[in-house]
Amino acid sequence: MLSGVDQSLLLTNVDLNWRYRDADTDMRFVFRDAYSADLKNSDKSKNRLSALYYEHRALKAGTQVRLGRQSPTGGGILNRYDGIQAGYTFAPKWRINAAAGIPTEKLLDSKRSFWGLWVDADALTPQIGGNLYFNRQLIDNQIDRSAVGSEMRFFSGGVSAFGIIDYDTEIRGLNIASLQGTGSGRTTR
Repeated sequence: MLSGVDQSLLLTNVDLNWRYRDADTDMRFVFRDAYSADLKNSDKSKNRLSALYYEHRALKAGTQVRLGRQSPTGGGILNRYDGIQAGYTFAPKWRINAAAGIPTEKLLDSKRSFWGLWVDADALTPQIGGNLYFNRQLIDNQIDRSAVGSEMRFFSGGVSAFGIIDYDTEIRGLNIASLQGTGSGRTTR
């Protein structure tokens, strides 16, 4: 539908990535920002910093740490946050992880935080990987979410699937149950 509202808007996006890698180390710095300048009403201009983090991986030691504004990479974390994520590969294809931080989405004038732990298994079978996690979220020092769950991944040929089940131990109920997938088949002529 067409709109009859006049707009005068300038959109700016920045995506900067720096990376250094050698046999022992993999370092990365990421900055992603978007600004929309409303040229008719500057009060409506908005800035959205979506990523600003530094990540360091010690490849031989099997350690990883990421510090700053980041999007979740698993472990049942649901929102972008300012904080830290760290992991340690304790066996081939097995990793233990922890994260803590403050969600970036504002919720009234509340003080929000979270922490979480999870174990990743990259290859339970050649086609299946997943994790088990525990997360605790607080709002004004009160428990908002206390979840245990699992994320599973399946890849084989042209089929992929991702599932998550998330149970809240505080409300004693299911938060999330989701399964999604894609498939591609061969066509003949």
